[in-house]
Amino acid sequence: MGKIRVLIADDSALMRTVLRQVLNTEEDIEVVGTASDGEDAIQKAADLQPQVIIMDLNMPGFSGIDATESIMQAADAKPAIIIFSSLTKKDADLVLQCMKKGAFSCVHKPDFAYVPSEEIVCSELLQEIRLAGAHSCATPATIKQAKRSQKSSETVPILVIGASTGGPAVLHELLMSMNTSLNAAVLVVQHMPAGFTKSFALRLNRASELSVKEAENGDILQPNHVYIAPGDYHMAVQKNRKQQVEIILNQAQPVHSLRPAVDATMKSVAELGVPHVVAAILTGMGQDGAEGMQMLHDAGYQTVVQEPSSCVVSGMVDAALKLKAVDHIARIESIPTILSSLVQEHEL
Repeated sequence: MGKIRVLIADDSALMRTVLRQVLNTEEDIEVVGTASDGEDAIQKAADLQPQVIIMDLNMPGFSGIDATESIMQAADAKPAIIIFSSLTKKDADLVLQCMKKGAFSCVHKPDFAYVPSEEIVCSELLQEIRLAGAHSCATPATIKQAKRSQKSSETVPILVIGASTGGPAVLHELLMSMNTSLNAAVLVVQHMPAGFTKSFALRLNRASELSVKEAENGDILQPNHVYIAPGDYHMAVQKNRKQQVEIILNQAQPVHSLRPAVDATMKSVAELGVPHVVAAILTGMGQDGAEGMQMLHDAGYQTVVQEPSSCVVSGMVDAALKLKAVDHIARIESIPTILSSLVQEHEL
């Protein structure tokens, strides 16, 4: 395999120099260029065709948000954009905007005043670069016809949704389109760093008729409530002594180098053995969720994916299709209707 081609976009000359020097010492990473502002990043992304872009948020002229949006709209082979930010509360909304526009992930940028220059490139950033560089889109498999299985109306239906790159915007559109006739508990795993899922949940709550919150340990699943997996925690479910389904958060080992991971939640739901579950995978890079969706599919539950051409990145969808774990495929504008219909059916 060739080296992962990286472009660095940061208005600090010192930061660009440190990142370039340290990253170029890694055997599997090559810094192909640097950019001093968003406009420069857009041009060099087109010229150099990097696989990964390390993007500062606050730059003069075109900001990291502007550059992310332009690059993701223009590029045929879309690079993975990693927002490298101080991750202050002030930056939280800006990071969410970048992720809505297709950024792959966000990594905390240490402060030069407190961290030696050689430690600026932390293990988390290296891990994100390798994760982003390792993924490529697979060819979609033939979609199998929907099958039927039995359900009981005695338990609250569970809708479990996974998303990554491009997911925030799609989830916003999806939850805006759903109302309280859904009558299901919704578990959402969106790849997002710690500190940002709470504000993401609050934003979705303002936009949706459903009640949206960041999941907490011990939450009892309620109909028309949406539970967002917190950053840096896997979200699992189990039955308590009253046979109610409750959320269990844990910091077990990352899955596919991710925590939260869609697979962790979907596999937990599959092992729960409740009668009525529907699963969906939306836009995202990598293969997270494919194995969990296969478990749910094999258990007789209905599965849905976003149509690959409508995804910002279709890697997660393609991985599920490759495993033949998909019953339904649809463009995002059709998914709310399909999910609501499947949830409300008495026999799947």
